[in-house]
Amino acid sequence: MDEIKRWESAHSIISKAAREGWNSLKFQISIREKSLIQGVLPITNVKLSDLSPSVREDSKSRLLFPKDVSHENLTPIEVLGDGNCFFRSISNSLFGSEGRHVECRVRCMIELVMNTSRYLRQDTYTDMSSNRADMHYVLETSISDEARVSDDMTKSLQNEILRSVKNGYYSSLIHLYASVNALNRRIVTIFPSIQNVTINREVHNQTVRPLPQTSQRNGPPLFIMWTHTSNTNLINWRPNHFVSCHEKSDSSQESTLEDPPLKKHKVSDDFPAHSNEPGDPDKDMPSKDPDEQEMPGVY
Repeated sequence: MDEIKRWESAHSIISKAAREGWNSLKFQISIREKSLIQGVLPITNVKLSDLSPSVREDSKSRLLFPKDVSHENLTPIEVLGDGNCFFRSISNSLFGSEGRHVECRVRCMIELVMNTSRYLRQDTYTDMSSNRADMHYVLETSISDEARVSDDMTKSLQNEILRSVKNGYYSSLIHLYASVNALNRRIVTIFPSIQNVTINREVHNQTVRPLPQTSQRNGPPLFIMWTHTSNTNLINWRPNHFVSCHEKSDSSQESTLEDPPLKKHKVSDDFPAHSNEPGDPDKDMPSKDPDEQEMPGVY
């Protein structure tokens, strides 16, 4: 059985278990965890030249690309917007195609299910975040209203994990942190310079590092951008899509450096509007993909 079919089979089993509830999901993952994650993941990055010639730059993401990201050799590429875009972006970065997005989702689910309590502690986010993300912000922006249980954050997170096992379920900050640990790879997240007082851009625009106890080996960081399938107006902007960003082969930047290629900046409520913005950014834009709606909650 090839890798794609192996992970799709595992996903089918845990999806059925998730419909039966938390205990069933945890049991099915616990008996499969070691056999599933025993494979060796790549420790190099897929460069732009390694991708298929049919891959194109994502024009909307290029317009949204923030000026305070100093890595000039990064190119955001088009990723299918079907609710799996975060894991498709991870798959692109690791394997050079979107085809192993199910594997990336299952690896993330294994980490979240087997180490749920890890993501309910502030020290996890302090240790992993270059900008010391606040646990409450991460959880509040990651847990949907449908999953939320009043005064019970543990149950709320479990409910959200049960929902996010489903193929096509959108991803959020909690999936970012879990994926970093599941893959043992840093992820540099790139977020547009927006005007939106409800979003803490520092948490979304930073480097997230694996916890020390999960880091047996490492490699260069992956670059993932928060973006939008149609809206390039940065006033009150919210993301509804992810894309992977890739370096050119002749990049003079060393992506293996500990510090991300992000210029230090002061986050304020009055970011300047993007200089490339047209007067009416939504005019003549394609309608949103129904599977890539803007994420709920404070984002």
